[in-house]
Amino acid sequence: VVVTEYHLERGWCSVCRTWREARVDLGGQTLGRGRLGIGVAALLAHLRTSLRLPLRRIQAYLADLHGLRVSVGELVDLLRRVAARGADAATAIRDRARRRRVVHADETGWRENGQNGYAWLLATPEGERYVEYHRSRAGAVANDLLGEDFRGVLVSDFYAGYNDTPG
Repeated sequence: VVVTEYHLERGWCSVCRTWREARVDLGGQTLGRGRLGIGVAALLAHLRTSLRLPLRRIQAYLADLHGLRVSVGELVDLLRRVAARGADAATAIRDRARRRRVVHADETGWRENGQNGYAWLLATPEGERYVEYHRSRAGAVANDLLGEDFRGVLVSDFYAGYNDTPG
């Protein structure tokens, strides 16, 4: 962990007769006005989504290995900001998958916050991979993921939920 501390000058402007403070642009270094940088945000997202670690385990990992002490609330807030930052990119991936001639779809059990649910996947031979979490395994989820304009070939494991999927 690299700690960077910024000191901003503040002073009285005799021309406009107001207090002025230097502006700093931390774009590309943080997500919004957070105190943790994008490196920590990326690590947190990986630990939470790819390795599926609980927040308290992530908190302990950051403290033990990196000497970084953060609250669970701050971790949750940072994950929300990561998700918000990636929302447009995720939507674009889903939309590209929907336009492909061949789409593979599958769902698998995924326990989230003590609740059973399902991670739904759309994958294409061209390399798009889109995953979305839902509490339900109903076929309506597959239809929503593919969209009403889907006209391609759907490859599935013959789960009955895909029976009325367009395409």
